[in-house]
Amino acid sequence: MNTDPHGDAPRGDTPHDLPHHPAPSGSAPPGAVSPSGSAPSDAASDATLSAAGPIGTVHDRSGALHESYVKRFGLDRGGAERAEGGSRIRFERQLVRPAETVWAVLSAGMEPVAGLPAPEGFTTEKAPAGPVTEVRAPNSLTYSWRQHGTVTWELMGGTGHGARLVLVQTGPEDLDTDAALAAWRTRIEQLAEELVRTRTDVRGPRGGG
Repeated sequence: MNTDPHGDAPRGDTPHDLPHHPAPSGSAPPGAVSPSGSAPSDAASDATLSAAGPIGTVHDRSGALHESYVKRFGLDRGGAERAEGGSRIRFERQLVRPAETVWAVLSAGMEPVAGLPAPEGFTTEKAPAGPVTEVRAPNSLTYSWRQHGTVTWELMGGTGHGARLVLVQTGPEDLDTDAALAAWRTRIEQLAEELVRTRTDVRGPRGGG
């Protein structure tokens, strides 16, 4: 809990990188007591939370609470678009661990080397490992998966709680974007769950993020 220096009532910390919107007029935050003296129903609390955003959360050292909000607000969804000469898949997601820790989890002890296949953690069955074309540990990796397709992982500076992941896959015009989106969404979700279980002192190569 943080206390306002001017003596106002304590306020709760909010999850990483999620907006805090004031509650709609006339509504109360979850768990508040109505003027009649009765607590609102669970359904009413959920409706208020959905409309107002995260309210009054406590310390979230593991990141589990952050991940629950990612799912609730649909922040785990990627997008597909037509690009010049083909298709492109893109995901962007705030993670709960720094870039060094994320890199260590992705590489699982097998550091990427230019010209060699990308470690399994950076791939999916829809984008199997091809040769690494560029690597800047622990912030970015690009590998080719088809003659005209690439996958790029970028771990950028995030909220201060962890790195921000930007993942882009390119491919031919006939790329099955629905299947690719589903595969990457599953892979990133697996990564996020593993990061929640990972100690913050697990480190890979030093770098930004």
